[in-house]
Parts: sequence; C-alpha cells; structure tokens
Amino acid sequence: MPNTISRLLRFTSFAAASLALVLCAGAAHAQPVEVLLTNDDGVDAPGLQAVFDALQSVSGINVTVVAPAGNASGTGYGFDTTFPGGVFHVDSATLLSDGVNTGYGISREDEDLTETTTQEVSASPADCIRWALDQLYPPEEHGAILVVSGSNRGQNYGKLGTLASGTVGGAGTARQLGVGRAIAVSQGLSISSSLIGVNPAEYTAGGQFIANLVQAIVNGDKSVKKLDKAMENGAFLNVNIPPNIGNAPPLVGALVTKALADRAIVTTYTESTTVDTTTDYTIDFDLSSLETLGPDAEAYSIKTDVGAVARSYISVQPIFVARSAKGGGKIDESLLTNVTP
Repeated sequence: MPNTISRLLRFTSFAAASLALVLCAGAAHAQPVEVLLTNDDGVDAPGLQAVFDALQSVSGINVTVVAPAGNASGTGYGFDTTFPGGVFHVDSATLLSDGVNTGYGISREDEDLTETTTQEVSASPADCIRWALDQLYPPEEHGAILVVSGSNRGQNYGKLGTLASGTVGGAGTARQLGVGRAIAVSQGLSISSSLIGVNPAEYTAGGQFIANLVQAIVNGDKSVKKLDKAMENGAFLNVNIPPNIGNAPPLVGALVTKALADRAIVTTYTESTTVDTTTDYTIDFDLSSLETLGPDAEAYSIKTDVGAVARSYISVQPIFVARSAKGGGKIDESLLTNVTP
C-alpha cells in the first residue's frame, strides 16, 4: 500500500507539474499581440478611425493609436533631424474622428531657419513610430509588434507613390527599426462623392480587409503563409483598396502584386498663372483614373498594383526596404583625381 500511495503521489505531482506547464504555455499564447496604429492624414482622419473600428473585432490583439496631430501627408520616410533630438509634444487625450476613442497625437517643434523662432508642426508617421517605440514599448518587445499605417486618403501605388507616401513610410520605418510586421493601407478615392475621401463609408471595406488580414496573421492562418513569410524575410505589406462606393465597380478580390514603374497616368501638371517670365504650375492627381484607367487599363498588367486596382482588385504588395546590392570591388582610380594625396 505505501508503494501504491507513493506512486500515486508521484503521478499526482507529475500531472500537476504537466498541467502547470500547459497552463503557462496557454497563458503565453494568450498574450495579446500589440498593434500600433498610425497614419499620415492626422489622428482625427476618418480612414484611421475606420481601421481602428474594424480592428475591434479582431481577437488576441491590443491596439494603440499614435498618429500625427494634423496632416503630415507626403512626408515619406522623413523624420525630425534636429540634433541632438527634437522636442515632441504629445496629447494623450486626442479624440479620434468619432469623438469617443482616444489616441496619442504627436507634434514637434520646427525651427524657422530664417528667424530665431520655432513653430509647432505635425510629426511625421516616422516620428510617431520612433516616439512610440521609445516611450511605449520595451526594446525586447519590438519584434512582436504589428504596425498598421492608414487607411490613407488616396492610393499609394507605383514606385513613386510608395517612396513619397508618409503612410508607406510609417510602415517602412517600423520595419527598419525592428518591428516584426507592418502593413500600410491606402484607400482609392471615389470621384462620385461630393466630399472625396471624407466620407467614412469610403474606408469601411478597406478597414475590414485589414482586420481580416491582421486576424489571419495573429492566428497563423495558412491563408497568409506566403505574406507572413515575406514579412519574416524583411518585407512590409503595402495594401491599396480600389474605390468602392458610388458608381465604382464592386470589389473582385485581392492579389499579390508588384509596383508599377510608370505612374504618370495618375498625375497632371496644370499651368495656373503666368506673370512676366514666371509661370506657376499645379501638380495634382487625375481623379478620373482612380476609378478606371479606361482604354489604357489593358496596357497595365494585372500583376502590378496599378493594374490590379484598375480592375477592382485589392492590391497587396510586399516591399523590401533594407535590401541593397552586394559590396565588393574598387572604384576606378581616375575618379579620385585631386581627391586623395
């Protein structure tokens, strides 16, 4: 009997230890994924709100909003270069566009080089990412963070668009600073609306797609295996949503694409005024091409981001920001004439 009791006690202790390990493993697995949400249109932009609202349905995540206090479009990967460091102003009670939820609105002091004064300007998405990683998350947690940047007011596709966009720059900066996964999302504008890109309904479909994508990533779903593999290898995802309200055709699906090199079809240069020998020009988007490329659509492969969006597909483009050519070799010595002794 004593041996039986002894064996029973040993078995009970082993079972309890095994259960503790299982519970610990389950607790570790239940740790929510930190999602950092930013954009370049400002913390009160409807596109940001749409993504924030959609992410509320995703299980297993914790969402924190850190975005420019106002519009910071077109800032690309740019950030405050003031040495030894800029002064950031953080409003932790900033209202999102629905007037209820709160996030961090970031601005910074900008020195006027022509005068000895400073002015407060909206921080860039890259600034917001740098501030959030420094102030909100310990360095050892950065690799587990998922950054979502957007949804932007207007498409960001083609090689020029992906370089100039602050929305894309926010996601790219996050990857360069060690964040594990990042997604930029941009909403194509609907020209049928009197308030282009201001109606929150224009961003709903894109917000839901991002929520679905984030949920699949968090769950380790096989549907995103290739995309997740690309992010593990250093990429971030640039997502472009076609216009989807008004007279826009319904969404067809989603495709993995590459960037179109020639983006001139959606850019217009308009002469506005001429005074003496000086001529002013306005550079803008050709809005008619945002819903359809018309007869030019066939010239653009469906494998490209522009071609996919023109055919009403959501474009998902992996971008690798840290790749460079292999080093090695010498520069011709003729280029060093009068340079070296």
